[in-house]
Amino acid sequence: QGLAKARQGVGLEAQGREVTTIEGLAQGDQLHPVQKAFAEYGAVQCGFCTPGMILAAKALLDSNPHPTEAEIRQGISGNLCRCTGYVKIVEAIQAHDAAMARLATSRHIAGVREIVAAGLGRELRNESVDSGMSGGAGRG
Repeated sequence: QGLAKARQGVGLEAQGREVTTIEGLAQGDQLHPVQKAFAEYGAVQCGFCTPGMILAAKALLDSNPHPTEAEIRQGISGNLCRCTGYVKIVEAIQAHDAAMARLATSRHIAGVREIVAAGLGRELRNESVDSGMSGGAGRG
């Protein structure tokens, strides 16, 4: 688990482990959320550093889902970018964090709605069963 920095010997360290490359991040033709954030926030220019930045951002977010700006800068520090000045890259990573928080919140709300709807459905069914029983018992 974690990010392997490019250096001699990294191939030996990766032996027998799963290695994710930028090509393996997307699911079919659906970009990974970090890739989407980089595209949406203009965090790519020449593209030379983009794969390393995205993979470093993903590794950071996997281990720390809500990093501070300083933690983001530290997390991508092994990658050099000569085009963006890092501002857009940091913004994209922060935006991904915010988007994931909104997604988690919306999933939570949807889950609560399902629970409430299921509970109301049971209550309604129970009321109709109860009223049917009492109505039937009083007629007899």
